[in-house]
Amino acid sequence: MAGRARPVVFLLLAAPVIAELLWGTTTVSQAPGLLFQIGLYGCGAIVIREAVVRWGGGWPSVLLLGLAYGGIEEGLLEPTWLTPRLFPHPYGVAGGVYWTYAVFNAGYHAVFSIGIPVALTEILFPDWRGRPWLHRPGLSAAAAVYLVNAAAIGVAWYTVLQKSAFGIPARVHPVQMAGVVVLVVALVAAARLVASRRAAGQNAAGQRAAQVSGEPGCATAAGARRAVRVLRPLPGPRALGFIAAAAALLWFSILLVATSQDGLSWLPLVVPLLIVAAAVAGTVRWVVHRPSPSERQLMAACAGALVVQAAAGFVATGLHDPVNIVGKAVLNVAELIALAVLYGRLPAAGPQNSPATGAARAGAGPQSSTDPELADSAAAGGPGFS
Repeated sequence: MAGRARPVVFLLLAAPVIAELLWGTTTVSQAPGLLFQIGLYGCGAIVIREAVVRWGGGWPSVLLLGLAYGGIEEGLLEPTWLTPRLFPHPYGVAGGVYWTYAVFNAGYHAVFSIGIPVALTEILFPDWRGRPWLHRPGLSAAAAVYLVNAAAIGVAWYTVLQKSAFGIPARVHPVQMAGVVVLVVALVAAARLVASRRAAGQNAAGQRAAQVSGEPGCATAAGARRAVRVLRPLPGPRALGFIAAAAALLWFSILLVATSQDGLSWLPLVVPLLIVAAAVAGTVRWVVHRPSPSERQLMAACAGALVVQAAAGFVATGLHDPVNIVGKAVLNVAELIALAVLYGRLPAAGPQNSPATGAARAGAGPQSSTDPELADSAAAGGPGFS
C-alpha cells in the first residue's frame, strides 16, 4: 500500500494547488482553505483518473471527465456559469447562461484541475503509471469524500457564500440546472464511450498484428506496419512546450473576451463560439494523428501551459494585497524551478507514455500486483494513457 499511497497523496495535493493556489483564486493568505478543497479537487481528480484506468481509456476520456467536473463545480455547486451578474462587464450572456465564461472555465478545469495534475503524477511515479492505485473500498471512499465535500460547498454557496461575497442571492432557474445536469451526464457518457472504443481498438489492433505477422512470408515488422495506423511524429519537447504555451495563451484570452462587454457589444456571440469550436476541432484532429508523447514531451507541454497560467493569474484574479502578490510570485518561481528540475531528470529519449509502455512494465516492480482486483482492472483497462 505504501507504494500506491505516494501518487494518491501527490494528486490529492497537486490538483487544488495547481488549480487554485498557483493560479491565484486562492491567495497565500487563504492557503489554509486548501484543506477543504482537497476533498473536491483532489478526490475528484483521483476518481476521474481511477475510472479512466479501469475503463481502459486515455487522455481524451480524462479531459472529457474534466469538463464534466467543471460543469459540476461551476454549473451546479457554485453556478458562476449561470450567474453572469457576478462578473463586471460580462460579454456572451444568452438565456441566462454566461457562455463565454462557461467555455473558458470548463476548459480550465479539464486541463488545470484534472489533466495537468494527473499528467504530472503519472510522470513522477512511472512504476504506477496507468495502473489502478486504489482497491474498490479506497475508490469508494474517495468518491464519498468528494460527494460530501461537494454537497457541503453547494449548501454553503447557496445559503451564505455568494451573498456574503457578492451581495447577490444565489438563485438559479431549475431549467438551467437541468441543462447542466444533462451536459454533465453526456460528457461522462462520452468519456466512457471513447474509453470503450479505445480499449476495443487496441485489442483488435493487437489481434490483427499477431495475425498479419504470422502470415507465411510476412516479416513481423512489415506485418506490424500494415496492422498499425501510420502516425505523424510529435514536435520535440521544446517545440511542444511553446505550442502548449501558445494554446494556453489563446485559451486565457477567452476570459478577456468574456469580460469585454463594453468593447464587444457589437459582436454576435455566435462568432467567438464558432472560433473556439473550430480551434478545438482542429487541435483534436492534429492530436489524433500523432503518437502518445514521451515523458519529456508531456512534461514540456504541462510546463508551457503552467507558465502561462502563472503569468495570467496576476492579471485575471485581481490580486491587490502586496502580501498575496509577493506570495504568488514566490510560489510561481518555486513552481518553475521544480518543473525545470523534473524535466532535467527525465531521460532524453524517454519511453512513450502509451499502453505499450505500461504493458512492458507489467511484469516488473510494484506493477506486478498479486491483488486480483488491481490485476483484473489493469488487464481490462490496459495500462497507460494515450
